Amino acid sequence: MIESEIKFELPDRDSFLRLRDHFQRLSTASAATENQLNHYLDTADLRLSRTLVMLRLRDGKEKILTLKSGTRVEEGHFRARELEAALSEEEFRRVLEDPPSLYRLDLPPAAVLRREFGELPLQKIGSLANTRTRLQVEEYTVELDRMEFPDGSEEYELEIEAEDSDKARAWCQEHFQILGLTSRPSTETKFQRLLRKIR
Repeated sequence: MIESEIKFELPDRDSFLRLRDHFQRLSTASAATENQLNHYLDTADLRLSRTLVMLRLRDGKEKILTLKSGTRVEEGHFRARELEAALSEEEFRRVLEDPPSLYRLDLPPAAVLRREFGELPLQKIGSLANTRTRLQVEEYTVELDRMEFPDGSEEYELEIEAEDSDKARAWCQEHFQILGLTSRPSTETKFQRLLRKIR
């Protein structure tokens, strides 16, 4: 499937909390919060990343293997082909301990990776913790992310899945203006942010 998202960087924790509380007041339901630990796999020379491919193991409410490719970014609008598959606890642990073992799993992300790149010498490149708050506000599902990096630093982001990027962008900016918040369209994926911190 093609994933289409609008993302905005939030400058600090105060902006994140103010925006979260603002959307909670407008939401028709309570916020849903999920703690996620994202582990990124690649080769030592970042062969996947250099061709705009991201391979991730996510430990959250479910254990998920994700392959994203062809990511395009324009004014905070991210579009990418995305394949996901659920893993059992045992499968997740095995792949995390021995990343090339994912090729033994009969799952679409593994099959596509093998077809397009062969069986690569995969390893874990790094991990980041993400706390995601999800709210339904008007027609949009708003996701507010607090990312914590290995060095202890934090970054904040607003995400909305939307096909009409211009409409969603204008909707976000209207709410930023209501609160007097500064923001800017995101230019990096979470994996690129992590690489900036650890490389």
